[in-house]
Amino acid sequence: MILSKRSFNILFALFITSILPSPYLLYEQTPSTVPIAKNNSTLTNISVIPYPEFIDKKNSTVTISNGFRIISKQNLTEDLQLALHRYSKYISLLTGISVTINQTFLSPRNKLIIDCPSIISKIDKYPKLGEDESYKLNITKTGSYLYSLSLTGIIRGLSTFVQLIEQHESSNTFYIPLVNIIDRPRFMWRGLLLDVSRHWMPVPVIERTLNTMELSKFNVLHLHLSDDQGFRVEKMTKLFPDPYFHIGGDEVEGSQWTQSPTIQQFIKEHNLENNLGLQAYFNKRIQKLLKKYGKIMIGWEEILDEIHENQTIDKDAVIQTWLRQQATANAVKNGYQVIVSNGYYLNRLLSSINYYKVDPILRNNLYLPREQQQNNILGGEACVWSEYIAANSVDSRIWPHALAIAERLWSPSSITNENFLYERLFRMNHLFDTMQTGVTHISLYKSQLQNFILDPKKKLDLLQPLIILADVCEPCGPQERSKIYTYSANTPLTTFTDVLQSESELIWKLGKLPINDELSYRDIFQTWSINHLLLRELFDNIEKTKNQKIWGQDIEQLSLNLANTGQIGLRILDYNSKKILNSDKNNIMNSWTLSYWICYHKTLLRQLEIQVKEVRLAAVRPVLRLFDSIQTIP
Repeated sequence: MILSKRSFNILFALFITSILPSPYLLYEQTPSTVPIAKNNSTLTNISVIPYPEFIDKKNSTVTISNGFRIISKQNLTEDLQLALHRYSKYISLLTGISVTINQTFLSPRNKLIIDCPSIISKIDKYPKLGEDESYKLNITKTGSYLYSLSLTGIIRGLSTFVQLIEQHESSNTFYIPLVNIIDRPRFMWRGLLLDVSRHWMPVPVIERTLNTMELSKFNVLHLHLSDDQGFRVEKMTKLFPDPYFHIGGDEVEGSQWTQSPTIQQFIKEHNLENNLGLQAYFNKRIQKLLKKYGKIMIGWEEILDEIHENQTIDKDAVIQTWLRQQATANAVKNGYQVIVSNGYYLNRLLSSINYYKVDPILRNNLYLPREQQQNNILGGEACVWSEYIAANSVDSRIWPHALAIAERLWSPSSITNENFLYERLFRMNHLFDTMQTGVTHISLYKSQLQNFILDPKKKLDLLQPLIILADVCEPCGPQERSKIYTYSANTPLTTFTDVLQSESELIWKLGKLPINDELSYRDIFQTWSINHLLLRELFDNIEKTKNQKIWGQDIEQLSLNLANTGQIGLRILDYNSKKILNSDKNNIMNSWTLSYWICYHKTLLRQLEIQVKEVRLAAVRPVLRLFDSIQTIP
């Protein structure tokens, strides 16, 4: 049973795994017909994410105009036709022009010509892990050409093509740079785990997640269907045709086994020694059952901790590491294939660069022959555990952070520039919205914030200052939230922090401002310092207690903290221009040393950043950056 639209070629397997138009096998012996050139060392201004392996960019462009056509050299299979319709819609939404699909060859201009010679009939091939995903995309003055050996590769190339589209600043015309791109993935397994057990995710959430995964070149959807909060569907092998089946196996607590005389007697009779031996025995039996149904077992790293004499799981099992870095090296050295999730937990709401720096091979100290690394490290998988995530917030918890992981798993390890990552990451985040992929974290952002303004007469007046506040805040992860309240699967996740974007784009942009751009900084800091006054009516409401219950977090204190942050920023600008520590000549700060003044404000800013529980005031970061730029004399 396929749960998604057939057009995605996405398959699902227990709790588990789905394979999007599939991956390139790193250890495949048969050479690809698409040659891979040596990677260019200098990054171009091509705003594609994940970044291709090879790009040759010319200093010229070609215009896309009305009547643009996508032409296939081969007969259209059902999946190819659906894919071309999907991407023609994206092109139309990006440019406003009409796009048609046909097989009529006239002039090659204003066309994208698709060539996939492996398509020899109208019957679609079922995708599988190990399929060739490489493609070649050549944009010239005389025409645009996309070549791949597989439908999967064609879709990867189409994802790149739509990202190449740019608009002229001075006109309403659109163009694509002249480029020659040759590309393939670094890892075959580029997954996203979505926990639909803690909080159920309806079908539209799954479908829009598949849309954005495809554009990001992910190829595995792992559905976590079973946990304490619910077993969502029943055994599983008949429902999902994919070969991979995840058994879990992590965090086995075991106290009930210890207290059970029957279980302890079983351990003794089978010479299993202890609970770990019992778990190993169980895993071995499960693996045997899965093989009976033609499935490959995947388990979390703990299943290797539970090895007992004569109960070693077979080497065809796949180990998914999540807790310890050393677990990856241990599994590889023992001959197991590995999926790396350690460092890829999106629900922890770290910065995109934190995820970007996690390399499945380089980070895990795998001092092994290159061939062994390639054969045993299948790739990585981003994980979205939903204890604090529901259908209304899942999009902002996946995107744009997941794009950093998508690039790390697809692109060469040499692509590491942080600023270049953020430029493309935030751009793609907006493209998801423009192309109407279905994700709602941008399109519904303002209306969700407006829901916190209960007085209908004040919704319009108070919305903009509330947006100003929200734009410089970020949600805290589960470590912080679990300390504040006891959440359950029935707790509504509709508070202020649940609406926030996972990472502030505005604060990133401020981090790029030149330190000496006083006018821009002053304008921003003045806006922050007076914003609390503009929101005053929201806090003066006689139903303030009711408001706070809906807000969830203390928005009033957060607003006041933003005002204080803006005032501190203005003090820095005054110091830089006038060399005074406080505009009030009688203020005691003017008697302080510069070093003490800086230290005092840095401490204050760090307190303001985390004072309101469950929310991080990201606005303090550019102010701290300005303090760090001040030259002090020891």
